[in-house]
This record gives sequence, structure tokens and C-alpha cells, in this order.
Amino acid sequence: MMPPQTMIACKCPGCGLEIRVPARCAGMQTVCPKCSARQVVPRVTDPAPQIPLNSPAKPPSPLIAPAPALAAPQALDPAQGRVGVRGLAVGGVGVAAVALLCLVASVLAGRSGRPQPEPPTTGPTEEAIEHPISQLEDPRDDAGTETSSPLQPALTPAAETVAESKPSGFSRRLPAPHPPEELRNGLEPLRTRLKSLGVGDPATEREAALVRLRMYRYLCGLSHAELVLDERLNEEAVAAAEICRRLGKLTHDPENPGMNPDDYARAHRGASSGNLASGISNLVRAVDGWIDDSDAANIDVLGHRRWCLFPPLQRVGFGRTEGWCAMWAHDSSGSEGTPLPAICYPPPGLVPIDMFRPNHAWSVSLNPRLFRRPRPGEIRVQVQDAKGGAIELEKETLETKGYGIDNCIIFRPRDFATTVGARYAVTISGIHDHDERTGNLSYEVEFFAD
Repeated sequence: MMPPQTMIACKCPGCGLEIRVPARCAGMQTVCPKCSARQVVPRVTDPAPQIPLNSPAKPPSPLIAPAPALAAPQALDPAQGRVGVRGLAVGGVGVAAVALLCLVASVLAGRSGRPQPEPPTTGPTEEAIEHPISQLEDPRDDAGTETSSPLQPALTPAAETVAESKPSGFSRRLPAPHPPEELRNGLEPLRTRLKSLGVGDPATEREAALVRLRMYRYLCGLSHAELVLDERLNEEAVAAAEICRRLGKLTHDPENPGMNPDDYARAHRGASSGNLASGISNLVRAVDGWIDDSDAANIDVLGHRRWCLFPPLQRVGFGRTEGWCAMWAHDSSGSEGTPLPAICYPPPGLVPIDMFRPNHAWSVSLNPRLFRRPRPGEIRVQVQDAKGGAIELEKETLETKGYGIDNCIIFRPRDFATTVGARYAVTISGIHDHDERTGNLSYEVEFFAD
């Protein structure tokens, strides 16, 4: 036969109600069911106030709350779709459950690496003692997270009472993809290579376009060295440029202007699988134009830019016929995903003035592994200059169609400069993660001459 469970009697500092709790929970917090005052269960050395569990002197005692957020097991409330917590009464099986819960909470508190407060050895304190853990960190929020969830108040053991638990918010500051010196050292060999290629035959021009694309991807923190030219994709891009020249227009679904079936099929594949441009004399300038993408016909979508900055892009093809250019871009053979919380252009940190112009739209594509797709009306963008002054936006929109990552926030500040030393701070609020927590992302951009 198991020895009887003993209880500790203590008096509420708020209303004077006598409260009994299991002796094993000494040092934990308890909540008065009458006035909700909190106190630490004393470590009593005198056995006089300890009462056997089967003593008929008092009714069951209130819930022990060693840490408010861990006060009781959580279960899904099907009626409201929220996380609910039901109060527990101490008595019979309830005492064993609470005692076990206290033990688990003690272990968790020990793992937190933070010291436990030492309560007095005689009687309850006059003031409620807060649990040393003031925040709960979400281990899923890595890569620069500054997210915390405040503890919820402890629950009283009212029968069948369900407490609503709403997801806490988050605030994340986006780091620069590269430290300043690393950025300069990474761009320098690419610039040197681009200059050495100069203007040459079609193969040299394609190689130069590839290097320019690598520069943009490196700037934004995406894979770039793995980017390669694919000969078959080059042929389809050339065919796409040729069919657009024959038709005299840019189209991703060209009709056959009189080509044989094989040539037409090749041209159609190229035109429907990437970026097109006209009136451009070389492919390097075409890459710059696709990254810009801020003319009236494209600023609402930025589809060309988003394909150029699509994380798993690895194999590309380029082709040009006179002033008609094409890039085979719909590839996803590279490494899946990105550790970045968002793909920004311009990115956080330093940005060379020759890689972003004042008329360029700003874009932020949220990482779909971390955030759900935004809904219309949820997102708000704020841009400030170096002095903290708000800058008016002349464009702000949300694009969720299938261009690369399909959750792109697009905006363009009015009257801002990209001169050397110009700095801007961006805050995007109304973002939701997959747990429906609402929060914001913020980052700073500074322009420099590389």
C-alpha cells in the first residue's frame, strides 16, 4: 500500500483563504481561486501544517501553476477552433496529475538554464513572485528571429472553464545577406570577369549575361556559382527571340509564322519558359532590364525579376536575334528553398548604386516555408529615410500569382535617391506565419559605390 500523499497548508496573502497544495509542489506558484492572488508554496520544515491527503478536514485545493503557460495540458477546443485549457481540481486522480505536472515543470525550468527564485522557509510571501521565465522562445524561428511570446496568466480551477489562447506576435529584423567586406570581395571577381568578356560572339555574350545574373543573385544572398548555361536551353532561347522577331511582338504563346513543326515547337518552348525583351542591343542589358522590371506593363507583377531571383534556378539559356532577347528561366533543378526569411530587392545591407536605380520597384518575396501567403488588405509597408522621416509610397501592391515565389510584396517610394550613403529603413507589418501569428519584418538598405 502506498503511503498517503501529504499536503501543505498556506494562507492567501490577498484574501486570507487557506489553501492546501501537494507537498511535492513546494517552491512552485499557486493561484487563489477566490481572489486570483499568486504566491509561492513555502518549503515548510515543520510537519505541523502538513495534512494527509485522505484527511476530511478541507475540500480539494486549487490548481498549482509552476509556470503560467504550462499550467495545464492544452487541447483543441472544437467549438471555437482555439487552444483551450481546462482547470484541474486537486483531489483523487487530480492530485496525482497536478503533482506530475509540477514535477515536469520543475524539470523544464531546470533545463532553461535560469536560476529558480528561492522562496522563504516560513509562510507565504506578501507579494506574488513571478516565474523566472519571462518569455517562451519558438525554436522554429531561426535565421535572425527576434520572436517571443509573453506568458499567459495562471488559470483558476473553475470547472469546465476554457481559456482562450491567441497566437503571439513576432518581430524579425532581416540581416544583410553578406557583411560589407564579404560583399565587396564577392562582387569584385564577378565584375572583373564581366569586364574581361567585353563584346564578342554570341557565346561570349551569353557568358557575360550569365555573370551579370550571378551578380544579382549573389547580392540578394541566393545561389549563384552553381548557375550554368544549358546548350539545349540556349537553342530554345534563340528560337524564342527569332519567332518574336518574325511576329514583330513579344509573346509567350506565339502563333506559327511559317516555321517547320520542329523549329516552331522549339521556339514555342523557349517563349513560354522564360523572359523576353525587345529593343535591347545585348544580353547583359537585357538581364538588367529583367531585374528592373518596373515599367508600367510589369511593375504590378515583377515576373521577370522573380524568375531571375527564383531560389532553385540553376540551368538557364540565353538567346538574341538583333534587338530581340530571350532567357530560358523556368528551371528548378537547383537546391530547394532558401534559408532566407525573404528575398528582397534591394536586399538588406549595402547595395551598389549601379545595381539599383531610383525608378526601380522594391520587392519582398516571403519564404513560403516560414510564412503563409498574404491576403489582400493584410500587408502594410512603411519606408523611412536616415532621419526617421516617412517616405510616401507611390506604389504598393501584393502579387500572389505563380511567378517564382508566389507571395511578392511590391512597393516603390516616391522621391527617393540612390546616391552614395543614402539609407532607408523598411518595415512590413501584417505578415502571418503558418501558426497564424501576426508580425512584422524590418530591414535597412544603404547605397554605396562598389
